[in-house]
Amino acid sequence: MRRWLFLAFCSGLWSGCTDDSGIGLQAGLAARLGPTVEHLPIQFVFNTHGHSFQLDEPAAFDTDWYDSLDGRYSRQREQFDWLIDEAESRGGRMSMQLNGEYARHARLAGDAAHVNDADAAGHAMGAHFHTDYFTGAHEFWDELVGDEQTPAGLAEVWSTHLEEIELLLGHEPTRIDAAVPLQTHNDWRSYEYELARADACAVGAGETFAGVLEYNHNPFTPYRRAAFSEHIEDFDGLTLAIPSYPQVGIDAPRGAHRLFTTVPQLQRQFLMILANRHYEQSIDAPVRVWTMGVMTHLDSNGGAQDDVRSWLDFLTDIYRDTTDDDGSRSVEWTTDEELIATFEAWEADHPDESAFDFDVHAHEAGDAQPYPYALEPLARALVGADYAEELDLGPGVVAWRLEHRELWVDGYDRFGNPNLVLDPTTGDLILAWSTFGDRSADVRATFGGPLHVLDAATGGITSGWASAIPVGTAPVLIADDAALLE
Repeated sequence: MRRWLFLAFCSGLWSGCTDDSGIGLQAGLAARLGPTVEHLPIQFVFNTHGHSFQLDEPAAFDTDWYDSLDGRYSRQREQFDWLIDEAESRGGRMSMQLNGEYARHARLAGDAAHVNDADAAGHAMGAHFHTDYFTGAHEFWDELVGDEQTPAGLAEVWSTHLEEIELLLGHEPTRIDAAVPLQTHNDWRSYEYELARADACAVGAGETFAGVLEYNHNPFTPYRRAAFSEHIEDFDGLTLAIPSYPQVGIDAPRGAHRLFTTVPQLQRQFLMILANRHYEQSIDAPVRVWTMGVMTHLDSNGGAQDDVRSWLDFLTDIYRDTTDDDGSRSVEWTTDEELIATFEAWEADHPDESAFDFDVHAHEAGDAQPYPYALEPLARALVGADYAEELDLGPGVVAWRLEHRELWVDGYDRFGNPNLVLDPTTGDLILAWSTFGDRSADVRATFGGPLHVLDAATGGITSGWASAIPVGTAPVLIADDAALLE
């Protein structure tokens, strides 16, 4: 039976004891006895979107036009190879979402081997497309705009891309991330029709959880997204939302993404997931699927290679140096196809357990929604912060220095998306926790004098001296100015 997986990006939910006494009891027992529930490593996924070549229809399809077509294919082809090489050099595998125009060009040019070889080596091959379609003549792909985006027109978009990708691969793509317009309920019904027609599980792209300034991060785990919603959960939903940060290296958020993705920002986002996973494991909270995805694009990766390398080097160091108490890894590189299988296995074992549910619109309208993870104070305090460096604070303590930055909104675009601004750094922060039991950390290399210490789980702030800051299994955030911890 044909089964395509359609993808998107989002997710996560704190589902342990939620009353204060319950969490306190769990934390106390875990601190004395050590965790007994082994959480999965954070599942890292590196997505790459392929895009059409976006050539305008010329007055004549002459040699110059076909040379331009070949040139755009060649540039994307170079980035395809570069990304595969970078992943394999670190023991990882890419999650490639091919575009139909790229697939057709590779096949007709006798250049299918680079895709087929990567597929055989375990890199996941999916599909990504917007509203362009093959016209059937002169290798020209046109775009549906405005009133042309009818259900019949969009069905043609789906079929032209998927058929070309399947012809190249010799099998169906593992996932489909269709960037088609979903502005009305009729659009969503058309989308669901395409899913049903393909006998597919949707893996749809929900907008980021970062819309609320007090958190500014993606969800931390996959979840089943309700139709025509951003972050509302539906256990029976067709769409499996998988979180992924947009193009690596963006220092000015675009549109609905609402996130900075410079390397220091991505590093801070990862540490937040790592801290939440560590804490929930330390208090024997129920297992869930933690994940972080990041993205690049074949047509823009050439200008992002330095940032991509820097980000992957950071993750490689984390993989090598950061382990759980039993020595097992706290992060692993996986593909979107494997992550889907992991989530579905978790889902089968936890049929009544929420993965993530947060009504963004209700929250922003004043109906406050509960934060879906254990460490809300940490999320609030680290909004906008940049990663700086890893610190050595002695045996049993993991720690990093971050730089506080103020995040604010400078108006809105014509679609209602906030224009986010990050101010320059205003002070140092240290994020730390003990891998087991209570420790004392000397942070005089960064700070001097009296300091302020935020308990990332309770939100309580205490005072301490730089020569001996108490550090337990609950993450703490340390600053010389209490205002930086709010």
